[in-house]
Formats: sequence, C-alpha cells, structure tokens
Amino acid sequence: MIAKLLPVFAALAVFSNSQNTGNAVIDALSTVDNLRTLKSVLASEPFIELTKGAPFNGEFTVFAPSDDAFDRAGDLGKDNDLIKAILTYHVLPTKVLSSTITEKPIYASSVMDNAKYVNLPLKSAQMVGAVKECDGVKVLDGTYIEGQSYPKVIKADISVGKGVVHIIDKVLTLPQPISTVLKSNVRYSTLLSLLNQTKSVDALDGLSGATLFAPSNSAFLPIINAKQQPSADDLKYVLYGHVINGISLPTTRISTSPNYQTLNKNKNLNIEAKRGELKAGDSIVVQPNIIVKNGVIHRINKVITVAK
Repeated sequence: MIAKLLPVFAALAVFSNSQNTGNAVIDALSTVDNLRTLKSVLASEPFIELTKGAPFNGEFTVFAPSDDAFDRAGDLGKDNDLIKAILTYHVLPTKVLSSTITEKPIYASSVMDNAKYVNLPLKSAQMVGAVKECDGVKVLDGTYIEGQSYPKVIKADISVGKGVVHIIDKVLTLPQPISTVLKSNVRYSTLLSLLNQTKSVDALDGLSGATLFAPSNSAFLPIINAKQQPSADDLKYVLYGHVINGISLPTTRISTSPNYQTLNKNKNLNIEAKRGELKAGDSIVVQPNIIVKNGVIHRINKVITVAK
C-alpha cells in the first residue's frame, strides 16, 4: 500500500497481473496502468473483503490513488481499521462521471461509515466533494492544513463494471476533529484559545453533526482589545452562536433560512445567500467547506453578533 509495504504485496501483484482471480474489482484494476499498489492492497487480507458486495455489485465511483500517490503518502501504519477507513473513503456508492462535475462543488456520501472516524447525524457516511477547475477536477476531501493542495484527477472515467474509476494524484485525507483542524492552522489560534478558555472544545468535537462558522484571529481583535472583557458565560454564548447544531452543511447544501438552530438553546442563525455571497448573521464566508469528522467549517470575516 505504501512504499514500506510494497515488498509485502509484490508477490500478490505478480499473481494478480498474471491470472484471473475471479474478483471483479481486482481483475478490473489489473487492466489499468498506474494502480499496481492499490490493486495489491485490495488483493490482500483483510482488505479484499472491501471489494465484495455493495457497492461494487452496482454503480460506484472510485477515486483511485496512483502508484506515485501511495509512494508520497508514506507508511499508513498497521491499524487495519484506519486503513479500511481510508480505503472506503475513496469509494462512492453512486456513479459520478467527470462530465457531471462543474465549477459548482458537489458533495456525496462515501461508503466510509466507521464511527471511529466519522460522527454525522443518523450515523451517515462521511462526505467527499469534487469541483471542476481550469486545470481539471479537484477532489474535496479532509485536507485541512492551509497551503496543502487538494487531490486532483489525473485520469478520468475509466469504466469498471457498472462503475467508474478516476485516478488521483494524492491519497485522500480523512476528515479530522474540529479541534485538530483549529490546532493545525495558526489563523484559528484565538478561536481555539477562547474555546479552551470556555471549556467548549470537547463539546464541539462530540457533536453528531456540526457546522462551525470560524472567525480568524483578526476578527477577534475588538473583543480581545476591549476595555471590559466578557465573562466566561457571555463568551461561551457568543462562540456557541457560531455553531449550527446537528447538521453538516457545505455551502452547496445551505438554503437561505433564519431557522438554523445554534448550540444556544432556542436561538437560531440566519443564513443568506445573495449575489454569490454567503452570509451567516452579519458575517461573510471567506473560506468555505473544510470537511471535518463531524461536519464542516466555514471561515468568516468577523465575529457574528449574537443577541440574547
């Protein structure tokens, strides 16, 4: 699977290149160049079980990392549950051709539903997105560190049974907890500090479905520099007014509505989409759709005014 593991799978790769295994997915991958590592991993125990039954007996989409993508990923370790989660995050239970992907992002559920790695409402599987850009199709995964690029499709629309395979240049990143994303990006250090101060980090990470509108550091300057600092309870109330509770809402699933329930009891957040701009309360979304373990983060330009 990874460079360190390739020798382990070498014999399997030779075998599956030279013989029909009877496994439709493995045999189909054997006919596609640049997928030797993925095929070798899936042909091995315990991962071969992932190729049997749904969704591969119907329509599906696989974002298949190239051999070079696996080499760059490094060693994924020995946690089979984690490796299975990563592999299944690359699979959609529906057929998505590149011609259906436009400049407007689309999001769909993968087949990765392991509760250790996803915490969405109704025990839903984790979502993955795609968007067309000038240089091709970009896959919207759990990439969360600023400056890191999203995976790109380098070869599209390879027919496999009733499904389709798109070869990508990076292994998809599993969406991380909200706290991990905030810790990993310096622009959210003030937000993280205030969440820690109000003992709210675990509450956000533990939500089954969350949409966080996250102000960056500069947005908090009026509060940080105020002569009279808010109490811990008042600060917590403001922060909780930035969280839509129980729903994961990428921008393409947000409808203009005043009725999105926040973490503050009986208090809603008004969302307005107008002239290509998305507003949450009196703030504007400036960086949307960071997929996290239990939902999505949207960076906003100012702290939302939260009325009591």
